[in-house]
Amino acid sequence: TPPELVLSSPLLRARETADAIAHAASVELRVDDRLAPGTTPELFEAALADVDAAVVAAVGHQPDCSEIARALTGDDPGFPTAGVAELEFVRKT
Repeated sequence: TPPELVLSSPLLRARETADAIAHAASVELRVDDRLAPGTTPELFEAALADVDAAVVAAVGHQPDCSEIARALTGDDPGFPTAGVAELEFVRKT
């Protein structure tokens, strides 16, 4: 399922990657400082809580992506350079 929104770290390389994804999917790109290096699962979830879209592509940094995936799913899918993982979880209400 293509994303309805792309969230990105404010750093240049992340924004460039996120822009390419947003352009390809014809969706909005939103830069969020909470996805900057050093983000936490809690900050990631807070960034998602501010989004109405059901399918979101998020562009961040390592080792943050691994730590967030591990916290949310119990597993680290591994993120090589330019790596991708699909995570599905239910929004808390």
